[in-house]
Amino acid sequence: MGPLIWLADASGRDVCAVSDLDLDAEDGIGEDAPCDFELTFARDASGRRVVPEGGWLWYMEGTPAGGVVDSVTSPGDGTVTCRGRTWAGVLARKVIDPGDGHVAVSGEGNSVIARVLSLCALPGLMAASTATSAVRVPATELDRFCTAWDGLWEALRAAGARLEMARLQGGPVVLSAVPSRTLEARGEDASLSVTLAHRVVNHLVCAGEGQGGERVRADLYADEAGRVSEAQSLFGADELAEYYGYSSADRERLVADGTRRLRGYQTRGEAEVTLSPGGPWALGDRVRASDPVTGATVEATVSGRVTKVAGGAASVAWTATDARVRR
Repeated sequence: MGPLIWLADASGRDVCAVSDLDLDAEDGIGEDAPCDFELTFARDASGRRVVPEGGWLWYMEGTPAGGVVDSVTSPGDGTVTCRGRTWAGVLARKVIDPGDGHVAVSGEGNSVIARVLSLCALPGLMAASTATSAVRVPATELDRFCTAWDGLWEALRAAGARLEMARLQGGPVVLSAVPSRTLEARGEDASLSVTLAHRVVNHLVCAGEGQGGERVRADLYADEAGRVSEAQSLFGADELAEYYGYSSADRERLVADGTRRLRGYQTRGEAEVTLSPGGPWALGDRVRASDPVTGATVEATVSGRVTKVAGGAASVAWTATDARVRR
């Protein structure tokens, strides 16, 4: 018998378990990340024929894997194929209306999750953990008209945290804030491709609100160690400048956003990290690995998860992006 997947009706009531199945479910963080699934089976674990309806749920108990059925296909071979949104996809299809301004969040991590979920109209399906987390979210304004999925990650990243999700029988999908981890990849855990850079952008010419000569202006500089300030220390051929326009920003916001942008450039080069299947990773973790040839240390963010079940065996593959060569 392979891994069990539970099916529940649209009200959340468990209907049956399925063990002989094929599953391909993908979740990701970031713009246009896929958050969908395809599930195929013929009968439930007791041998009965089951045809899910739109709005039914599936989940692997106690894991992040699960979702909502949006379509059911009968290909004529006695099986049914269900397609739809993963739990992440449900949140990614909820747009947060900011009203006249921005949605601002702060405080204990699970309370912040509850605040975001309260804007999504998902009662009974999803709930924030009632436990007190070790996460404290600083005052954060969510992007206007962001999705609930992106908004949750934006808030938790500001706290150095990540999101966990799991459903137990008879309950909602519980969302929890936990501190993100930086995990060392060793041996066969990861493979690297590294390009070292002598110089990166170190001068950001920032322009904000206003017109012509009245436009708000700030010049931000990074030094040899990657520290950002308004004092220049690299000149001549060592200065690499870039323009950054933010037409609605006052000087305070312009400097804050420009500093964040310039810090993002401060790397010793570029890298690609390929993670081996399995491993202790979770979405939002950081992975650190060393290149044995150049000696460079690379960090990347775990941003994609693919859960597969085939031939009675389950596997999880991971994608790492935003790889950076550390100073």
